[in-house]
Amino acid sequence: MSGAQAARGPLAVAAVDLGATSGRVMLGILADGRVELIAAHRFENRLRDEDGQLSWDIHALWAEVKQGLRAAHAGAVERGLDGLASIGIDSWAVDYGLVGPDTVAADGTPVPGSGEVLGEVVAYRDHRTDGVADSFAEQVPRERQYALTGIAQQPFNTLYQLVADDRPATLPPARRC
Repeated sequence: MSGAQAARGPLAVAAVDLGATSGRVMLGILADGRVELIAAHRFENRLRDEDGQLSWDIHALWAEVKQGLRAAHAGAVERGLDGLASIGIDSWAVDYGLVGPDTVAADGTPVPGSGEVLGEVVAYRDHRTDGVADSFAEQVPRERQYALTGIAQQPFNTLYQLVADDRPATLPPARRC
């Protein structure tokens, strides 16, 4: 902790951890060069079968994360702090959602971040990427893939999920991934 932080007194932060089978929100109290961790909320994270693909229930996860952040904020306030100063999130890092265009306000301007998730957020544990890494290596050699991405080649990596994703042919056009 820096000298400026110490002068301000204790600080409350939240950490969100989305694991493959469970999630949690932790409240961290930073004071006197130490971090006290308090479990604010824990929840189950289940994959579901949607149209033959293993998918995350992104809406349920978002509801659990918000519940956990409210609990972490309340825990900070109960300890005499102003609330959360910062939030950090850790997740699977390879899965993605397709997001449609932003909605438009009455005055015709887009509302940033208002686009809806299109389709499902397919999980890295789904079998759609089986064999994709090998077939893709015939088009882009593994050495070149590594030179471009700098990551270990795992069959569930986002690159292979994108190559295997046939949903853009059936979903409305996405604006973001």
